Amino acid sequence: MPHPALEIEDLHVSYGEKEVVKGISFTIQPGELVGYLGPNGAGKSTTLKAVVGMVRPSSGGIGVAGANAICDIMNARQLTGFLHESGAVYDVLTPREHFALIADLRRIERAKLLRRGEELLDFLDLPIDARDRRMQEFSKGMKQKVAISAALLHDPPLLLLDEPINGLDVNATSRFKELLLDYVRRGNTVLYSSHLLDVVERVCKRVIIINQGKVLADLAMDTIRQSHPGKTLEQLFQELTGYEPVKAESVA
Repeated sequence: MPHPALEIEDLHVSYGEKEVVKGISFTIQPGELVGYLGPNGAGKSTTLKAVVGMVRPSSGGIGVAGANAICDIMNARQLTGFLHESGAVYDVLTPREHFALIADLRRIERAKLLRRGEELLDFLDLPIDARDRRMQEFSKGMKQKVAISAALLHDPPLLLLDEPINGLDVNATSRFKELLLDYVRRGNTVLYSSHLLDVVERVCKRVIIINQGKVLADLAMDTIRQSHPGKTLEQLFQELTGYEPVKAESVA
């Protein structure tokens, strides 16, 4: 039987004396696309950072495809792609230089990753003449296309996304959703953190809702539709958390 794509058990994370994640547990199987939702400060980004070793848990366990992401973080990182909420790229580099650096850091053949990078940038419609320009000249949306491609370069079995469509226009958002669904159809796994609940509702088949560092609900979208007829995911989210999320059209 295959290992879970991601298994988090009683995870606690603190920043100084402030505990941000307070005993979160959930399991995601290969091939799932799961929304990870919560108000600002709920612990979403901290959870993702703990999986890739950017923050160290106070206690608890994290498994990535059977690898212990706390004791064997380098192996877990090889199995994981991560798009940070800031869409951070090395903007003094060109996209191609950025991808070459990632290939070197991951110890993967440059030519292979550069070919993959070109395919992703083609699909996301980043102009060819921009690929050898320094990214400090780029718009937010252009940088986001590079950041998305960078997270997918090594074709990881687990992809962690934190506000992935931030800065993308309507056409790029549509292409990104198509890319994401194809990635999952190939048996890969996505944990998708966002405040844009209408987008999550359209692409995810399951959602985990957290607040104040704890899991409030872990439900299949079909269950939500059957148990709460006539209610949107946004309305359920508001009931559980008392928080009013951002609407996608307000940032398009």
